Amino acid sequence: GLIPRITTLRESFDLESSTLYQRAVAEYLGRGRLEAHLAALSGAHGARCATMLGALDAHLSDIARWSRPQGGVFLWVSLPDGLDTTEMFNQAIQKKVAYIPGGAFSVHGSTRNALRLNFSNVRPEAIREGVARLSEVIRGALGSL
Repeated sequence: GLIPRITTLRESFDLESSTLYQRAVAEYLGRGRLEAHLAALSGAHGARCATMLGALDAHLSDIARWSRPQGGVFLWVSLPDGLDTTEMFNQAIQKKVAYIPGGAFSVHGSTRNALRLNFSNVRPEAIREGVARLSEVIRGALGSL
């Protein structure tokens, strides 16, 4: 059938990379550009993280706690017991805010009152606005408990 043929074709792409791409990557690495690129990314991520931490402090410090990462692009936010971030998700989307519900990270649902935020590709102004909108969603859910 068609599926075995597509699988074979896909495997050939995965197993053999273009020599042109290999040469381009080797040239990029050989010129020392990766280190500079990584340093720029690290600085940008650090600034975005600091912005998100500041916004969380301003909007949610009285009702939530969160990680203070030393690297990476995610923050883990824990909310009061009784809240379910999966149930709140649609309200957040209506306010144009997205997160990963904590329940996605637990087999037993023990983290349903938590969420994961990503700050990797968001401008500082959007981070501040997004956290403000998320705070409205969370406070609304708290008010209905």
